[in-house]
Amino acid sequence: DFGHWFKAIGDRAVTFDGASQDTPQAHWVGKALQTGDEDLAIGILRMLDCGANNAFDALNAEVNDTARSIEYLNGILPLASEGADEVLAGHGISKETREKVLAKSHCTPPDNYFITSDDMIGKAGVWAHFGLWDFNKAQMFNTLNKKEYKSNKSDYIALLKSRFNYSEEQAEEMYRQITSLSDSKAVNDWISPWPGYASDVRGCSKGGNASTLRCDLGNGAFAAVDLIEMEIRIPTPQGTQWPASFVYPTESGIEEKRYENASIGLSIVLIPTGTDSFANMFVSQEIAKSMFTRLFFMEGHGLSHFDKFADETSLTRQRIIVWKVDWDGLDKNVHPALQPIATLPPEDAIASEGNNTATGSTA
Repeated sequence: DFGHWFKAIGDRAVTFDGASQDTPQAHWVGKALQTGDEDLAIGILRMLDCGANNAFDALNAEVNDTARSIEYLNGILPLASEGADEVLAGHGISKETREKVLAKSHCTPPDNYFITSDDMIGKAGVWAHFGLWDFNKAQMFNTLNKKEYKSNKSDYIALLKSRFNYSEEQAEEMYRQITSLSDSKAVNDWISPWPGYASDVRGCSKGGNASTLRCDLGNGAFAAVDLIEMEIRIPTPQGTQWPASFVYPTESGIEEKRYENASIGLSIVLIPTGTDSFANMFVSQEIAKSMFTRLFFMEGHGLSHFDKFADETSLTRQRIIVWKVDWDGLDKNVHPALQPIATLPPEDAIASEGNNTATGSTA
């Protein structure tokens, strides 16, 4: 939303702004924020800097299948140029098209500054919705509305089976889902969810011993965390319940533990806040391990391609963090609260003991 401001004040081009919210960039930027795959996120940013959506345009000119072209791009963006070329060749893409695609997806990119800010928390439903857009579902819906298929169920079922490798039962179920959609909102909701941050960040305190946490969930509810086994449970009068997943920091990055017996449709993210202290929040599972979650709430912990450039709070107490993209990704960020004391210089170790609040850069 603030791209025009960045462009005017920073006197530099932007990847995305309010004028391009109805362009393919909305999907790609949303995907870069939503994905938990740093290599994919960096590949997307490189592609956008090299040529906006032109890599897709060049590829789809030959493939002529939007969903398949997106699938191919998602497969090559995390890779180096040579590997990407091999993958495209494996899909039967011509040498001429491969060269056009890679020129717009794997150039030597310019400097990039990636912004994460407080206002993006409330907008997560929008950027994640675009980022999670299911191009297969969109293609199925649009195809059924074509004249040749709209009144010919048997041909449509045959298409689903051949194009998407569906069984007869799967094709029938997809046909049933699509024909039951009542309006454009139902279609939009069916194609992609609207994930979000379902709670504020809330505190955790030590439980009965040093290896357990009691994390406030609001309204008197709490989650019990075992810091040894990294397990979480939610005691309730109706019995123990579990979240969809539990996302927590390790020494080198982030892990996610999923619960098959989940009774709550949200994930809980454990956030380091200081030496041996934590907070937590409820989040939709689709963005629990996302780049935005890790960059804004976890100081970029475990990421190699984002170096903190600036961390400011506005007059309205909105936090704004600017990350300089490190295209080479040589050094991994470590959250200040998880930095081993033994590796710090003596004066920093003394300061750390006196202040358990995580501050400063992880670049």
